[in-house]
Amino acid sequence: MTILPIPIPPRELAALIAGHHPMQVIGLDVDGVLAPIVAHADHARLLPGMTEILRTLGTLAPTAVISGRALADLEQLYEFPVEIEVIGSHGLESRLHPDLRLDPTEEVVLRDLRFCAQQAVHQAGPGAWCEHKPASVVLHTRAAAPLVAIAAVAELIERALGIEGAHIKQGHQVVELMARPTSKAIAMADLRERHRAHCMAFFGDDLTDEEVFETFGANDIAVRIGAGPTAARYHLSDPNEVQATLVHLLELLGDSEISSGNNSGFGHHSDP
Repeated sequence: MTILPIPIPPRELAALIAGHHPMQVIGLDVDGVLAPIVAHADHARLLPGMTEILRTLGTLAPTAVISGRALADLEQLYEFPVEIEVIGSHGLESRLHPDLRLDPTEEVVLRDLRFCAQQAVHQAGPGAWCEHKPASVVLHTRAAAPLVAIAAVAELIERALGIEGAHIKQGHQVVELMARPTSKAIAMADLRERHRAHCMAFFGDDLTDEEVFETFGANDIAVRIGAGPTAARYHLSDPNEVQATLVHLLELLGDSEISSGNNSGFGHHSDP
């Protein structure tokens, strides 16, 4: 269900999240949330200072980045600190479980999907390209001619629907074809269970993040970054407001930890 999200000042949002300490988990998408959207995915970078913010936040509360990017891509491009959990491929890969292996049937499906995606790249023309992940292939059309890209995407989806075992995820000017289903919502549910969290806070900007927002209960905090229909309750304008929220949150949680002497980061409470 989509609603009109509430614009909320970063300081107020930080106070709302801090009010659930120490029983909350904080989840963050990467592109469009911690890093500005760019024309080509390989050119993305975290906002200046964001790495240190995440490092400190991870020592104060269980914190995870949950991205559609492959784990290897996340590690190489962003070099996230060890204090947070890194989850890639919409939940199929993580630092806790880095080895993703497909069964023979899934391998055949992935091979067929890659062939279809490569055909779509040629159809979409200059600016379109494929991203290959361990269990999926992604067609990127952000830099392609819009009308040509729309036609190529429509035909790609039609082909993929004819492949048994294929799963489709659509985002902003991307289409991901998966040989194994998953979602960020499943990843967040796993974090909730492992950390026995009473409150989940999640910041996201894309269609795949809506899967998380739609599963949230009254005690959870869903934050949509940027414009667009959403199931999230709250709204921030851009990654700069996300960063401002996290800075205020560090101030609040730091005071709380000094008072209680507790430390709730992944390095201290994650399951082996």
